Amino acid sequence: MIIPGFEEIADQIWRRRGDGRKLAVVGSIHGDEIAGAEVIREILHADDRLWRRAGPIDLTLAIGNPRALEQGTRFSEGGRDLNRIFGDEAMDTSDYEGERSQLLKEALGHADMLLDLHQTSCTTPPVAVVEDSPEHLRLAAALGIAHAVVGIETVYEGTMLSRWFDAHGGLGLTVETGQKGREEARAAAYEVVRRFLTAGASASAQGGRIRRYRLRRVWLSPANGLRFTRALGNTARIEAGEIVGHTEAGPLSCDEDSAVFLPREGAAQGTPCMLLAADEGVLTV
Repeated sequence: MIIPGFEEIADQIWRRRGDGRKLAVVGSIHGDEIAGAEVIREILHADDRLWRRAGPIDLTLAIGNPRALEQGTRFSEGGRDLNRIFGDEAMDTSDYEGERSQLLKEALGHADMLLDLHQTSCTTPPVAVVEDSPEHLRLAAALGIAHAVVGIETVYEGTMLSRWFDAHGGLGLTVETGQKGREEARAAAYEVVRRFLTAGASASAQGGRIRRYRLRRVWLSPANGLRFTRALGNTARIEAGEIVGHTEAGPLSCDEDSAVFLPREGAAQGTPCMLLAADEGVLTV
């Protein structure tokens, strides 16, 4: 399909060449997070009003994992989590995700700034997952995002796309735009991308205020049958000693005040039931 202004430089990766800022937007690296792909397609067919505001940007748009998106799963059948394998080690390209990660590296490496769109299984406001630097936090605030998580390397093994991008001299943001399957997640993703293209990524972009959370640790479920005592979503607070759930082995409580991310009711014994973070308050960036 011919899309005016864009050329398809690889399978479901498009580039609109310009002599301005070099930007990239990726959606649906996880195939069960469809809002990113929906927004990519909206931008591909946007009218001239958007491009007049964006100016002469050089823009690359990519569907992260087309096969998993078609299958409606986090990664393709028999494959791997694509957003954990963007490391510098010798790339294993023996499966689809390995091939796709190499292709994305080649297609995105020229860009200066990258926005990677995700959604979560739990309720969440838009949250940026970023390197703890003034530049990253300022860009997130300029995109209208009120919450930022730092310290992802504390809890996750493997290399996310945005962290690979940072390591190679760019500035990468991972943004969780909302809960999977909800229209609010798609609408928030579109607004974040619109700001990224038209103003947020410019050198003169205004920052703002943003609340920073620092990840401490993964909390593993001590037993099967976990059920929370109240609804928990991203940025929810729990208090030291509070009984937050019950398992087959008894009540579940935390020994420190924490902010919660990615709570997962029903988590099997020994698997993550949530991430715990310190709320470091609102910063002006």
